[in-house]
Amino acid sequence: MSEGVSDETDQLLQRAKRLMQEGRNEAALAQLGQLLELEPERLEALGQKGEALRRLGRHREAIAALDAAIALDPKYAFALASRGDAYARMGERPLGKVDLDAAIALDPRYAWALFRRGELHLDEGRHADAIADLTTSLEVEPGRAAVLAARGEAHRLSGEQEAALADFDASLAQAPDVSWVLASRAKSKASLERNDSALDDFGRALELQPDYPWALAQRGELLRLLGRHQEAIGDLSRAIALEPGNAWAWASRGASYRALGRLDEAWADLANAVHMDDRYAWALANRGMVMLDKGRAKEALADLDRSLALDPGNNVALGRRAEALVELRRFTAALTDFETLLLREPTDTWAIAHRADCLRLMSRFDEALAGFDRAVEVKGEYPWALASRAETYRMMERDEEAVEDFDRAIELQNDYPWAREGRSRSLARLGRHQAALPDLEWLLERTPKSARLLRMRAHSLVALDRLQEALDDYDKALWHGPGDRDTIYGRANALRLLGRYEEALVALDKALAEGAPDAVGLARRGDCLRELGRCAEAIEAYDGAVHFDPEEATAWVGRGIAHRVQGNLHASLGDLEHALELEPHSREAAAERAATLMAMDRGDEALGAFDDAVQMLPGDPRILAARAAAFRAVGRPMEALADLHQAMEQAEEDPAARARVLEERATTYLDLERFDDALGDLDQLLQLGGTSEELLYKRIDVLRRAGRFDEGLAAADAARERLPQSAALWRARAAIHHARQDAEATREALDEAVVLATDDAASHPESLDRKVSLLLHLLAAGDEGRATTLFGEVAPQVSPAGRRSLLDGLEEQVALFGSTAAAERLAKRLQNDPAE
Repeated sequence: MSEGVSDETDQLLQRAKRLMQEGRNEAALAQLGQLLELEPERLEALGQKGEALRRLGRHREAIAALDAAIALDPKYAFALASRGDAYARMGERPLGKVDLDAAIALDPRYAWALFRRGELHLDEGRHADAIADLTTSLEVEPGRAAVLAARGEAHRLSGEQEAALADFDASLAQAPDVSWVLASRAKSKASLERNDSALDDFGRALELQPDYPWALAQRGELLRLLGRHQEAIGDLSRAIALEPGNAWAWASRGASYRALGRLDEAWADLANAVHMDDRYAWALANRGMVMLDKGRAKEALADLDRSLALDPGNNVALGRRAEALVELRRFTAALTDFETLLLREPTDTWAIAHRADCLRLMSRFDEALAGFDRAVEVKGEYPWALASRAETYRMMERDEEAVEDFDRAIELQNDYPWAREGRSRSLARLGRHQAALPDLEWLLERTPKSARLLRMRAHSLVALDRLQEALDDYDKALWHGPGDRDTIYGRANALRLLGRYEEALVALDKALAEGAPDAVGLARRGDCLRELGRCAEAIEAYDGAVHFDPEEATAWVGRGIAHRVQGNLHASLGDLEHALELEPHSREAAAERAATLMAMDRGDEALGAFDDAVQMLPGDPRILAARAAAFRAVGRPMEALADLHQAMEQAEEDPAARARVLEERATTYLDLERFDDALGDLDQLLQLGGTSEELLYKRIDVLRRAGRFDEGLAAADAARERLPQSAALWRARAAIHHARQDAEATREALDEAVVLATDDAASHPESLDRKVSLLLHLLAAGDEGRATTLFGEVAPQVSPAGRRSLLDGLEEQVALFGSTAAAERLAKRLQNDPAE
């Protein structure tokens, strides 16, 4: 190269470096481009080009330029460090780490490379390594604000808050307007309970960067801990709007909602946090506490168990789990939790008093009294402990002492319903009924519909010879509620909704016999018959209702449902659409029309109809569960789960609806292969009293699909003890043996299933369902001859709904035991004309 060209390239290089120092990286690239045209293998020019591209965020181009430089000189530390940073910023951290390690090995005091590697260590949670690199970087180049800030963050995350503050202070002295450093310093101050100063720093950070989600969330959490919940919710809501995937912010806001008693909002936020991170112990604990506050101890216990499995040291969760166990009357387990808590914190008056209350409920009264005495001794003005000790005295029939403690509790907390009720009970037993009345009247002013309190007041009024007033209270206590209707039809309808169909039929039949039949009475009668499974009689009643009044929409709806149950889907759809013509805003008609469309495999139309129904009746658990089934059927399981979680909330007081929701949610979890969640819901169904063959079979099948074969066999054995004549449970056992490739055990189980199914079908010769069940068992057992003969007998009798059910059964059979020629042949016949 000539001397003139060399001078020119040197000038271009120096000019490019100067431009880069001024932050003018595009201009620098132009100079470097001219240089490299003249001298394509100029090492430093390639390195500087790569660095300029890296600073511009053009990382792939930067890496290409730096590759060329490193190819010329593999020991070019500058290029290695710059390429390492480019890789890291592209998300290729392992490659970035390799390059930075190499650069530092070549130059152990390369301050910038040490800084960047320190930041990578920090991002990976390797705080000690980060501090080491950043400290070395600062030894080479003391006082760099960015490096001080990064080391401060590493100290903060290591729990070394004083050291963190020293670094943050030093960094901010040089660069006072860096929002993230201010926010991190605020977090360190909050950890040291320097709360006012922390709030000042958060405020300054947010002045500089108003839409800074981390600072908003952290300030919100500090405000929550200070009890300033409305302000906390404001900050956390802004943080969530900016960063919807921040599970921590959702959980913190949920905790503030709970503190304000806004339990539905609290549950929604905490459920969202757990959905985002199902191992988030703190969110699980707080959701469990919300469920406990809502009186739903089983759900609370499930969350608290999961939380403590992840974080056994959470004393608050441990205490609340003990409370949930008490609510569920699992006193021994609760006592264990309380005692664990007291081993950790021997002077915790809450734990002392609640342990005593657990002992009270176990009828260990002397131990309970000793515990309450200790709690009151440590914390004299403790209304709950005083009232609970009073209740213990009352249970021991020491009513004078009970009244004394109740008096003290009410003096400390006048608005205390439980203490007032307890005092009135003790006063009544002491014969001091006049003294009991003020408490009862105070309570009934606040809960005038309480049958229990009305009965208690009636009892004292009788003792005071105020008989007519007592009679009035007894009438209210006996008849208050949904069953207390002005008309027979209204009362019958309430009985129907409560599941008391036989009683409702008696009342309706009596009314219809005594007067002229009318459309409303016949429609209500049809509803009861339909719910009892007597669909043919129900349709007859609905026909009568429509005859008397063609515009009685409830009769059209009821008949549409009955037709669907019988498999007459087109008739069902026609009736339900006519009902909507009569009453366009009928929520029930809209929901049932959607269900019929689903049965007809018209999923998109069904979802639209369900949306209309949900808008008309938001929060109805049955409609939400039905829409969830539609979502699941069209392959949208996460939307199905959202509906089912909401439905669970709404079904709190409706066991039948709750069972329906649990069953659908278990099926959805199973589709998602979330076997543990599916088992949890099935177990809840069993706890609700479900012992159906279908439920027990499904639970065994989930265990099989989860690969938990031993548990599945144990569950099958336990289920067969409940239902010893169930062929399906033997088939479930056979499916597990088949999955284990144990042919002999599979054969034995299927043979036993066939014997039981044969006996069942013979005992009920009129039952088509039992013949279909036997057919499926014969196919599973490989008895193709009997299966084909039986198919010829049942096929002409199969309704459209029955055909669908039988096809589903054949598909399940193939999934469990593999395909056979007979199964394929019968399935093909069903898909064409089953009678052929």
